[in-house]
Amino acid sequence: MAEQVTHLKGSWGYATKLASQQHPHPYFNNSFSSELNLAGNYLKQLPDEVKSLTHLTSINLARNKFSVFPQQLTELTALETINLEGNQIAEIPVERLASMPSLKSLNMKSNPLSSDNQTTEQSVLKFELLLADE
Repeated sequence: MAEQVTHLKGSWGYATKLASQQHPHPYFNNSFSSELNLAGNYLKQLPDEVKSLTHLTSINLARNKFSVFPQQLTELTALETINLEGNQIAEIPVERLASMPSLKSLNMKSNPLSSDNQTTEQSVLKFELLLADE
């Protein structure tokens, strides 16, 4: 029986290939990975293939160059933790995130969020929304 990979961490070179439409990335050939760490890789977007990571429970996309929330993440029903700290995201898709059954924590610290997102009532959400350093 083959050993199952559950934690993946990518380097800048891997992240460049991951974001490329021409070169499918090996991360997406393993739908059983539970954690994916692509922090600090200058990513601006995720490919649609990320939706194939159906067992993913945690993704770290901190310190990248996202200017919009990666919508593909809202389709991952097992996802519990999303870290998008230190990007350039202004809007959070609160309604789509609220419908994610497993989501427990969303870290949006150090993003230029709109005032509407900064005043989102935590009691309305089913998950912990981290917006500012405490």
